[in-house]
Amino acid sequence: MLFNKVFAVSALTTLVAAAAIGRRGIEFNTQCQGLQCCQQVGSATDPAIITQATSLGVPYYVLTGLLASVEVGLNCWPVTIFGGGTSACFPGETSVICNDNSHGGLINVGCVPVTV
Repeated sequence: MLFNKVFAVSALTTLVAAAAIGRRGIEFNTQCQGLQCCQQVGSATDPAIITQATSLGVPYYVLTGLLASVEVGLNCWPVTIFGGGTSACFPGETSVICNDNSHGGLINVGCVPVTV
């Protein structure tokens, strides 16, 4: 019974994420690692995002080459469904799927908000 619930949630998450990404035309690469919770999500050129990212130690040049239409997530962590328990985003955080999660959660690039 538990397996059925985990499978259903996993399938639903994949379907919702694929639908959201398909509408935005974002193409995943091999670094995409699934659903994430981020404390802050916004445009790569938003001054508030740039200030927060640089205060976290993200080099300024990481953001300067990105277009305004690229969404980034800051302070992200993976959402897991493990052993019957679930973890979800805390209030104020945003669930996203990002194209590039290779910066250790400090900044994820190419993010699309996902409602599950």
